[in-house]
Amino acid sequence: MFEDNLWIIALIASVITLLQLPFTLSGYRQFLNKKLSNYNHKEKIILLTSIPSLGLAVVLGVLAIAQFVNSIPTLFYIQTLPATSMNYAFQDLMLIGVVSGVICSFLGYSLFRKNLKELRIILSSKPNQDDKSN
Repeated sequence: MFEDNLWIIALIASVITLLQLPFTLSGYRQFLNKKLSNYNHKEKIILLTSIPSLGLAVVLGVLAIAQFVNSIPTLFYIQTLPATSMNYAFQDLMLIGVVSGVICSFLGYSLFRKNLKELRIILSSKPNQDDKSN
């Protein structure tokens, strides 16, 4: 009985969330306008693009770990199976997973390092300028 009505509860919760969205976004906009008023246009763009890029870098790292966790044990397991053409195709697929895991980890690391460096430069330069003006 309760499981049948669970989708109704989820639908009501989704509607309530969507109705609150404009108020939430305007609150975030006001907060960001106050905090970002000390930065010029270029610094604002770097701040607002670097923060999601750090999240993307973390997601790429997690994706790389998931590909390694899935592909490497499967490759070892395939080695114990009798030789068939299906095993070879699946083995190639798992090797592609390992290679894409390496690529994801490299891209995630470089994206994280570069954006963290930019954020540090911007966030550390503003307090020093405020101290000089006082």
